[in-house]
This record gives sequence, structure tokens and C-alpha cells, in this order.
Amino acid sequence: MSSDFGADYAAALRSYLESHSDQDLTLGRELGRRALHNEISMLAIIETHFQLVDELDGQPGFDRAAVRAFLLQTLAPLNVAVRGFLDGTKRYEEQRARADDLADRDEFRNAVVNSLQEGFFVSDKSGAITEFNDAFAKLTGYPAEGLPYRWPYPWLVDEKAAWQQQSRLGQENQVQYETPLRHRDGRLVWVAANINKVNADAADGDVYVGTLRDITAERAFAARESAVLRLATAVSVAKSMSEVLAITLDECRLALDVHGVAAAVWPTSGAEPTIQVAGQQGFSTWRHLDPNLREIFQQARRQLPLTVQPVEYPDAPGQSSGIVAVLTGSGDVALWMELRVPRRVSGEDRLLVTVLVGHLGLAIQHVRQFEAARETSLTLQHAMLAPTELPSGFAVRYEPAIPPPGDRRRLVRRPARR
Repeated sequence: MSSDFGADYAAALRSYLESHSDQDLTLGRELGRRALHNEISMLAIIETHFQLVDELDGQPGFDRAAVRAFLLQTLAPLNVAVRGFLDGTKRYEEQRARADDLADRDEFRNAVVNSLQEGFFVSDKSGAITEFNDAFAKLTGYPAEGLPYRWPYPWLVDEKAAWQQQSRLGQENQVQYETPLRHRDGRLVWVAANINKVNADAADGDVYVGTLRDITAERAFAARESAVLRLATAVSVAKSMSEVLAITLDECRLALDVHGVAAAVWPTSGAEPTIQVAGQQGFSTWRHLDPNLREIFQQARRQLPLTVQPVEYPDAPGQSSGIVAVLTGSGDVALWMELRVPRRVSGEDRLLVTVLVGHLGLAIQHVRQFEAARETSLTLQHAMLAPTELPSGFAVRYEPAIPPPGDRRRLVRRPARR
């Protein structure tokens, strides 16, 4: 303790013992604030006080009660500070314990959420996704480092349909629907979405908690069965290669995300193949076909019948631009299905194409038989007709027989009307 503080304390105490006035008593509180400011400890003040008491004891006017009251006044500011410090320390410990408890709870919650097999996500009132688990990242291919993901999300396939489904949350507290997602690597993933509205603070508005369940395998099985049935029924009555390709494109557009189908047909004469295309404008010839696609067709022709082969990018292993297949046993018809977005072709995709190719091969044979029968019929009709140059006043035409005589054909000659 400084000698100045000790001298001032002794002078103030003597003054109070002489006057016993409240004004002199408040000097003790001022000395206490001064000690607190100068970082003088309570122990030092008490030692100074009792040294001074020993000197004053026995002198006229000495009053132990007054001496004790002055000391308490001096120690009061320090006592308040000590209590504040202790209270602050206690509150800090309580808050620290609470924070540790919350941290443990958050760690436990995150562990539980990340252990879920289904994708889990949280979005705010604007629709921005602010949190998701590992399963969600695996479904979409997008990492948590990109949070928040705002609307429209990069994995959406049909933005309009997704918005219509989520807008139902304005009238309902829970919405369930199935939708396709575009994985970051380009492949199509089907999910069953379950979204719930959670009431939050009025200032923050409602938040939404949802789960995504991968139903790609289930959807692929259902799509495969449905597509095969529809395609087998449709191509069985097709009368031309263009009809077969158009039907194939329609069935594969959603099931496989195909946006173009082309077929190369090699004639028996060994001439260049003819090219027919669905999903693109115009008709391509072999010479004007893309060189890469010509090479794909040539390699496919040497494969076994009903072979299905994804075509990968040389500089992107695992990413396929399309699927090529051989439709007939003689290897004279090859089919190319171009994917809308390069992606990995799954086992389910190959199985679906393999089953479809079997029906397409039968359809091609049916079309060829129909075209051959039609060509034969036209040749027979021309042979049955009279010469093109007829006498004046005569005309000739071919008419099918009328039942009940059956399928007989008759040649009708009648005078021409003038």
C-alpha cells in the first residue's frame, strides 16, 4: 500500500472519531473507491486499519464501534466489486456449462441427423436450404460448403412442378410428392419428398423441415415394366422405321432421359447405310453424319445381336453420352440413343434398354415384312393393270373385291365419262 493512502486513511478516521458526522463517514467510502481504483487489496487496508487502532486505543474519544463502522464503509466498494466478480464468475460458469451442454446436444443431434438413411434438410421462409445431412449431399451431389442453396435449386429437373408442390405448404402443414432430381454428375435420381412446416418465432417466420427418400430403383422397375408394355404394344402395329423410332424416343425420353434416337440400316447390297432420326429435325445421310457417330455405328455392327453398350467420353471416364445397341442378328440395324445430359449409365438403365431392344428387333422385322409385302402388292397391282395407253374413251383402275366374295381383286373396264 502507498504511504499516501495510509496517511489519508488515518486522517479521515481521526476526523470521524472527533466529529461522528455522516460527512466524515462517507470519506471512508471514497477511500474504498480509491483503493479499488489503485488496486489496493482488502487485506492491506485491514492491516493498516488495525495498526492505526493500536495507536489510537486508550486516547480520548476512542470508540471501537465508530472505528468498526468507518472500516466497513471503506471496505464496502471493494466488497461490492468482489461480489460482482464472484457473481460474474458464477454466471460465466453457468453459461459455460450451458454452452457445453448445448454443444454436446448439437453434436449429438448432428450425429443422429447424419446417421439417417434418408436425406434431411431445413429451409427458411424464403425457401433457401440452410442445412442438410450427409445423405442429402449424396443424393444431390452438392456439398454442405455451398450452403445456403437458394431457389431455384441446382438439382431441380422440373422447377414449375416442384414450386407447385411446395406452394401447397401455404395451405397444408405437410406435403408429400415424388420428383426427379438432377445429380451433380448428370444422372437422374427419383426421390419421395416429405416436407413439414414448423412454426418458429414471428420475427423469423415459418421454417420447413423435410426428408428425401431415394426411390430410383423402385421407379426404374416400374418405368421398365410400363415402358416395355407400352413399347411392345405400340411397335407391334408400326408400319415404318420412322414410327418405330418415334415410339422408342417417347418411351425412353423420361425413363432414360434420352432426347434423340437414330438408326443405321445397312442394305444387303453392301451400300452405305440409310440413317433415320427421331427427336431432331430433318433426315441425315451417312456421309453427313457426325464422324464420331459413324464410328460408333461401325463398331456396334461388329457386336453380338441385342448387345447394349454405353459410349463413354474419352476424357471423362464413367460419363456416357449415349447408348448404342444392335437390333438384329445379322448386325445390319444399329440404334443410337443420345442422353440429354452426359452421365453414368446404371445397371437398371442397361437392363431397360436390353429389354426394349428385344422388342425393337421384332418390330424392325415386322416393319421389313410389312414393307416387303407392300412392295409385292404394289408390283402385283401394276402387273394386273392394263397398259397405260388405252383406246380413246376407255379408263382403267384397280379396286379391291367387295365381301362376301373375299379378297379377290377384279379388273374393271368401263367407258370413260365425257
